[in-house]
Amino acid sequence: SFGAAAAPASGALPARADVRVLPLGRYPRHARLSVVMSDPTMGRVLLARQLRREANNPRQGEVSVGKWRAAGLEKVEVSITCHPIRGDFFTDKLLWNLSAPAGRP
Repeated sequence: SFGAAAAPASGALPARADVRVLPLGRYPRHARLSVVMSDPTMGRVLLARQLRREANNPRQGEVSVGKWRAAGLEKVEVSITCHPIRGDFFTDKLLWNLSAPAGRP
C-alpha cells in the first residue's frame, strides 16, 4: 500500500523531464508560427503544428518528447517559421538532444 501512495510523486518527475520548451519568446506577439519537428536521420516528420504566438500562455511552447525518446530517438530537428504581422517571414532551425536529460530548475 505504501508503494501506491509514492507512485504519483515519482511519476510526476519523469513526465516533466520529458517536456522541452520551444523558444517562443524570441518571436513577435501574434506572429503565425509553423513548427515542424522531424527525425534528422530519416527526415520523417514527427510533429507539425501551426500556432499564433501568445504572450500570456507560458505553456504554449511545451512539447512532450517522451514517446520519441522511448522510441530510441537521440535527436530531433526543430524548424520554426515565423510569419510576423509586418515584415518578411524567417525560419530558425534547432537540434534538440533527447539523450541528455532536460535541465532542471
